Parts: sequence; C-alpha cells; structure tokens
Amino acid sequence: MNMNKFALFVCLLFFSVSCVETLQDNTLRESNLISHSHDEEDDIARPVANATLTEEDGVIVQTGTKTTSNKEWNVYRVMLGENGEATVDFDGSSSYDPDHADESDTGITTYEWKVLFDAPYGSEFDLQGHTFSYSTEDASTNESAGLWSYNFTNVTVDSTGTNENQIRIELITYDAVGKFSEKFRMFFVVVPHNFIDNEPEFQFDMTLNGTMVTNDTIMLNGSLISGSETVEVYVEVAFFEEHFSAPAIEKYNLNVQNLWAKSEGLHDGDDFSLTLSVKDLYSNTSNSQRVYIKTYEGNPPDEKWVNLYWIEFTLAACQGLVAPYGAIEAGGEFILDENGACQWVGVWSYDSVTGEWVEPKPQHYATFSLDLPLDAEIIENDFFFINGTLLSSSHDETYIEVAFENMSFNSSADEKNILFLNHLWNQSNSLSVQSNFSLQLGVESLRRNITMAHYVHVRAFVIDNESLKILTDEASFEIVVPYLDSDGDGVADDFDAFPSDSNETHDSDGDGVGNNSDAFPQNPHETMDTDGDAYGDNSDDCAEVAGNSTIDRIGCLDTDGDGWSNSNDSFIDDDKEWNDTDGDGVGDNSDAFPNDKSETKDTDGNGVGDNEQFEAEQFELEQERKNATIVGVLIAVIGGIGGVLYFRTKINSKSRPESKKLSTVESVDLNINQNGAIVHSSNEVVGATVLTQWTDNNGYTWRKMSDGSTHWWDGTVWNRYEN
Repeated sequence: MNMNKFALFVCLLFFSVSCVETLQDNTLRESNLISHSHDEEDDIARPVANATLTEEDGVIVQTGTKTTSNKEWNVYRVMLGENGEATVDFDGSSSYDPDHADESDTGITTYEWKVLFDAPYGSEFDLQGHTFSYSTEDASTNESAGLWSYNFTNVTVDSTGTNENQIRIELITYDAVGKFSEKFRMFFVVVPHNFIDNEPEFQFDMTLNGTMVTNDTIMLNGSLISGSETVEVYVEVAFFEEHFSAPAIEKYNLNVQNLWAKSEGLHDGDDFSLTLSVKDLYSNTSNSQRVYIKTYEGNPPDEKWVNLYWIEFTLAACQGLVAPYGAIEAGGEFILDENGACQWVGVWSYDSVTGEWVEPKPQHYATFSLDLPLDAEIIENDFFFINGTLLSSSHDETYIEVAFENMSFNSSADEKNILFLNHLWNQSNSLSVQSNFSLQLGVESLRRNITMAHYVHVRAFVIDNESLKILTDEASFEIVVPYLDSDGDGVADDFDAFPSDSNETHDSDGDGVGNNSDAFPQNPHETMDTDGDAYGDNSDDCAEVAGNSTIDRIGCLDTDGDGWSNSNDSFIDDDKEWNDTDGDGVGDNSDAFPNDKSETKDTDGNGVGDNEQFEAEQFELEQERKNATIVGVLIAVIGGIGGVLYFRTKINSKSRPESKKLSTVESVDLNINQNGAIVHSSNEVVGATVLTQWTDNNGYTWRKMSDGSTHWWDGTVWNRYEN
C-alpha cells in the first residue's frame, strides 16, 4: 500500500511540473504579445538563446553533460567559498534573432533567466523557481546586454558526496515581435567549501594505436589511477560516438554484438579490459578505424567528469589475406561477396574456406628437381657438377641451362660460347621427362683472396612450335668458393709472402726470409743470431760467442758491461774504466794526468800534479827554515856586540849599579828559543825562562825569571841581583 502511494506521488509530481511548464509557456507567450509590438510582418524565425559562463579552477568546473529534451547540456560543479557563497557570471550576449533586419544588433529585446530546484539537498524546493527578466531598452544595466550573475548558497550534495540534486538555470530570449526562443539549459551541483571530488585520472594502453589489425577482436586496456571517491567511475568503448548516448535496449544489442562495452564501477588502482569485435568491419581494402573511449563518474543521466578519447588503427584488407606473388602478377583483385567474405577474381583461383590458392595450368611448362646438400656446398676443386632430374614438361624439346649470372642466359650464341669455354655457363641436350642431367661449371676464375659465396642459377626452357625459347621453371642455390691457399697454411696466396712454404706467410722486413725463420723480422739487414746474444751475425764481431759489447766491437764479451769488449778493456771488472794511456795503473777517466805516469791527481785543480806540488812545497819550507836560522844568528851576533860595547862604556862610568827602584822599562830585543829561555850569542841557555826584561834609565838591562830571581846584564854575562 505504501509503495502504491509513493508511485502515485511521483506521477503527480511529474504531472505538476509538466503543467507548470506548459502554463509558463502560455503565460510567456501572452505576456510578450501584449507587451511587445512588431514592425516586421514577415518575421518567421524564432530567436536562438545561447549562454556561456567562465570556468574558474577550484570554483566552477564542468564535470559532464546531461541529456534533456534529446539534447546534451553541460553540468557544472560549483564550490562555495569560505563565506558559504559563490557568484557565477553568465553571458547570454551570443543569443540572436536569425531574421532580424538590423545587423547592428542581435535582435534580442529581452533576456529571461530562470533558476529551478535551488534548495539544500534533501529539502523541498519551489517548482515555480525564480525568474529574472531584463529588457534591452534599459541600457543602464549589464543585464540589458545579456550579462547576468547568480549567487549560489545552497549545497546540493549529501554529506558523503555520493548523492546530489542539480540546480537548473534556463535562458529564454525574445525578439522584437514577441517570439521567444527554446530554453537554453545548464545544470549545477553545489558543493561546500573544500569539498573533494577529483576528476578521475586514467592510464590507457596505447599499444593498439597506429597498428595494423588482422584479428577478429581488439582489446582496450587501462587503469584508473585516482579520482574514484564513490566507486562510480566507468569506462565505455564503442566504434561510434553516438553509441554512448544510445537507449538502453540498443546498448544491450550492441553489447551482444561486441560493438559496445562498459566496465564495472572502478576503484582507484583498478585495471579494466574491454573487448570489441572487428570481424564484420573488414572489407576488401585497408581502412582506418577509430575506437572511442568514454570515461565518467556517476550514473546516467547524472554523469560528471565526462571525457572522450579515441584510438585509431588500420583494418587490413580482407583481414590480412595476401595473394601470392604469382597471382598478383597474373592479374586479379579481392572483392567482397554477398556474405562479406573476400573472394579473388583473377587468373588464379582462391578457396576462402580452405585458404588454398590454385595456379592455372600454363600452356608451356617444365619442372625439375636438383640434388643439393642441405647447406651451401664448399667447392674445393676447380670444377663441380649441377645434378638433377626433369620432372615434367609440356614439350618434347626441354633443356636445362646453368650459369653464375642471370644475364648469361640472355647472351648471344658467340658470348655463350666464350662463357662455356671459361666454364661459366653450360646447357644440357634435349631432355625427356624423368631423365637426369649433370652440368659442369668451373670456379677457377671466381677464386679470390677471401672466401666468397656465389649463386648458381638453373633454368628450364622449352622450344615451342614456332621455335621460340620459352622459360618454364627456374631455381637458384648457393655455393662457397674458398680462397686459394697453395701451401695449405690457412693464408690465401695473395696474402702469403711464401705461397709454397707452409711454414712461412709473412716477411715483414722484406729481406727474403720469412718471419718465422728470421731472428730479426723487422730488420732487413739481419736474419740470423748464431750465438743468441740479440746481435745479428752480420754486425756481430764475435758471431759465435755471446756478448754484449757495443762500442769498440759489437756482440763480444764485456764482463763489466761498460760497452767495451774485454779484449780492449784495461779494467774488465770496472764499468767506469777501460783505458790507461800512461800505464800508471789508474784509468783515464779517474786520472787527472792520463798521459803522465808520475801524476794521477790534482787536488786543488791548479793544473800541477799533487806529487810535483808536494815536492815544491817541501823545498820551499826547507829554504824558509834555513833563511830563518841565518837571520836569527845575525841578529844575535849584532845584538851581542852592541851590548858588550854599551856595557863596557857603563862600567867605565860606574863601578856597580846602585840598588834602587827600577825606572821606566824600555823594551829590548832578545833571542829567545822555543822554550822561552834567553839564548846568547854563544847559544848558552841561562837557567829558567825569562818572564820580563827591561832597561833602566842608567842603561842597565834587567829581567825577571820564572824561578823568581832577577838578573842584570854586565855586558858579558847575566848576574844574579842580590838585594
């Protein structure tokens, strides 16, 4: 009973809305006929209403479309600001009257905006809505030019964001004669500030894009990266855009035929794979085909975040069926039969069921088989044979010819004779069916300094009733012609300096001796080293005795390794010396006087040998000692004589010196020996050593001795002074 009441309520609700819209249309028509006059009796077209708005990231964005009255209308999401409001600016100035006579304006006289169902989610709303009408005659307002703003305040989604109501805004325009346009609609879902409803983000597998398709089906694969807050994110695929808006029953039939498919509701991170059939889309030519992908959130008709993509690929002609080369050469093409299957129309025939191609039997034919190894044959000898069997022929005269070059088959008779003599072309006698043939060719002229592969071409031909040569069959196979190696050492003769010597291939220095036998392969002047000392026999002065000398003689014994052979080295164990010119036992390198056997050193570097300089210095010292002795003796004699004379003079004037205080001391010259004792002219040493000596005012000479005594000189001898 409750369900019946609810159904009755819904029916009454829709009926009421329909009646209101009908009454509104009548009221509007009557109102305009009364309030507007027209000057153009021939005005026929109704004006066209059109409006736009400015999307603002985070405030108002289009999230999808909605179908109403068989037309797609945009759906927007409006997010309220912190103050709980959001103002949206509309622009209806692109509306126009198609048959308005004055091109200086649009012909619109009135803009009427209507807001329906603007109420908080879950609340009742006024079915009449709110109407805002603006005349172009009032030029003082922006609204007169079609500009209008509306302030949204009511949230139209539930607390979870999974359910919503939509506010509808309509624009109707009027022309000068009172005709009005159809309704231009926009739908709005209002969410609270900081509401999170991100646009779903997808990743598609683009492998199919740009490829050639020959299969019966294609698969569209991808993943939902993010944006599924309600698990109501879907993907649809179809070959035509209109299939996305088809009625449910039509989509069902398309799905059965695999021409439309839809995913389940996707969570973030879910993968999807949708299959479509292309089997019935093939034709007898290659065609480009698009598959469209629609993504959205929500359930029709309340879809949001609607996006449309497409991938393009090529459907191969006849689903990839390719005619054999012979069929194409003979002429023909594919066509579609009444069942849409590809059939071949041409000289050849094709069975579309079995896929078998049948070549027409030619008027002239001959076939043969060849006895060939599985791998390319290596021709070691200069000649080889091509063996085979004639399998069939349409004529009694059938021939087989062979050559290394296809152009040889078209040569003149004289040219073929030359080729035959050079073993480059050959031809059989007339053959009967099932008879064998064996034709010889030569490879001697084909050999090079490297191993090369060559093709051998074989042809069968018949002679028709008019004596014309007709090609009936042909084949080719490969042979390997190794390089020429006379001595069998693995090196081609052209690269072998000794083509007849298997032990030698190179002569790097060009001296006529192979590198393997040449002790000096990089030296054209040497080939042998008998004593093994690394000096070639041609330059080795001791060719049979290993040595290392390099200066006076090459390759001889050199014990100290100074480069001089022992036979010419005076110091065979000293690598610093090898010669002693003066024979003094000191090598020239160490001898300061290599040509003077009496000298070897010059320590002070004055150019005089140390021996000679020492003798000169000793002689000079001896002379100096002798001179010093003579001078000393002379001074002593002279001093003694002077003293005697002086003393005698004093004695004559005084009998004895008085005891008195010594006067000022005057220095006198004395001859003192090395021990400090006074030496007389007679060389007699007196007592102890002299400490002090002086002469007083009276002329007497005194001295203080080391034993404490005092002496005075009387002119002859020293006398001890007694106080």
